[in-house]
Amino acid sequence: MINIIKTAIKIFLLFIFLFFLGRAIFASAATSSKDININVDVTACNHNGICEMWLGESTTTCVADCPVCNHNGVCQPWQDAVSCPDDCGPHVVVAGGGGLPAINPVPPQILNLHIVNTSPNSATIACNTDILAYCQIFWGTTADYLGGSLSEISFVFNHQMSIPNLIPNTTYHFKVACYNTSRVGAETSDVTFITSKILPTAEMSNVIDANAISGNKTITLSWLSPPNEPDYAGVYIVRSAVFYPTNKDNGILVYKGMGTWSSALNKFVFTDAGLLNGVRYYYTIFAYDKNGRIASGAIVSATPQPPVKIIPPAGETTTVFVPVSQEGTGPAVPTGMASGTLVFKDFDFTQDLGLLPVVQDNVNAKAESPISVGLKNYKIPAAARSAVVTFENSVSKQKFSYIFKSDVKKDIISSIFFSSKDAGKYNVSIVFFDYRNKPVQQVTGTIILQPVAAELKYTQTIVKAGGCAVPKIISKTMENHPKLLQYYEIVCPWWPLVFVIIFVGGALFVWRVLVRLYPW
Repeated sequence: MINIIKTAIKIFLLFIFLFFLGRAIFASAATSSKDININVDVTACNHNGICEMWLGESTTTCVADCPVCNHNGVCQPWQDAVSCPDDCGPHVVVAGGGGLPAINPVPPQILNLHIVNTSPNSATIACNTDILAYCQIFWGTTADYLGGSLSEISFVFNHQMSIPNLIPNTTYHFKVACYNTSRVGAETSDVTFITSKILPTAEMSNVIDANAISGNKTITLSWLSPPNEPDYAGVYIVRSAVFYPTNKDNGILVYKGMGTWSSALNKFVFTDAGLLNGVRYYYTIFAYDKNGRIASGAIVSATPQPPVKIIPPAGETTTVFVPVSQEGTGPAVPTGMASGTLVFKDFDFTQDLGLLPVVQDNVNAKAESPISVGLKNYKIPAAARSAVVTFENSVSKQKFSYIFKSDVKKDIISSIFFSSKDAGKYNVSIVFFDYRNKPVQQVTGTIILQPVAAELKYTQTIVKAGGCAVPKIISKTMENHPKLLQYYEIVCPWWPLVFVIIFVGGALFVWRVLVRLYPW
């Protein structure tokens, strides 16, 4: 009994194998075949009063069964508006029972075509038609309209379609085609629109490495452009003899532009001349971009000095005047100043749109990436009029200062500065000033910049081999690891493998059956 069951199972498996093998062979033959001809031998006309189009009857081969025109107002499937305008004209109402809708040869008129709106990635187009119609829209970056197309699914008078997945700040061409219920259509000429630009939502970064060098009745300001700001357009330099200007209208605008490149300093510079020696001048450098964003401002100050008179030694008659140069950055703050109720963790530090935690007055951040610092308005000291954040290297003691600006929408004051490319510990001092520009409160902490991790860049090529894709990934550059990285991965579709297993298994089964039936 057991042997009978085993034999039955083997026969069943053989049947399954032959079934799938036959299907595979048939599918292969059908795929490779270019033409399949089916010849049906039918009578051209059987004169039964029924137009049997599926048997080859038509107004040409069987007028008796397929009359050219019945003149009964019913447009039959074998009739058309040209040969039978009485039954298939544009104004014929279809009678009940098997008739087709009458063909309307009059195309719709496309009226009031207009662009409703555009965004960086989409556009909405609308129009009207004088009759019920459905419309299609074709678009692309050229008049070939290779970008894509959309079609309505119902007949309406008012049409509106939205084009998705567009590229910002790009000119697009489009045309609209509309069709009546008989699919007789009309189309517009070429129309263009421009998608809008993506306006940055993040704060504008400040210039970096700002400094001021004083001379005789002059102060030369220097800076570097803010990194990662592709739409950066220049700076406003605003001067005051009282305190650092908090916005570009809070002082005298002495310069607007990109600055002049100094090969000696390797920075952009501007020299403010005609100043009074011995007077301290306060400057805020506001970076701005093409989208109207203005940074909170980098601050510097300096005092012009007259040249020092050097009396020549005995026997010489020439008196030498040596200019005195002084560098200035942020405000001077008394040491040991109390922080009051504010603490370092009251401030929000963000980088790459993520909040940086404050642990025991320390913040860990990445080097070479902007850091934003903000404070809710309700936490600002009551006597404070302005605030300045100073970022100082704990080793070199080089420091840069930035002024806070008010953000009414977010209900905060904030500033943004670009972290140094050098990893390490940086002292942060946030000072609030009153209406007399006197420091009233100071909060200190530390930002620890972590080195930027090595970035792995690679290219990928696909090599076809034996029906399988063999991706080959090779490292082009690997910072801090100039090592060639290679690996191969074979990716094959699953169905050929299944087919091979079935075929081999079936062949072995057939071989075993033949051996049992016909032993050698």
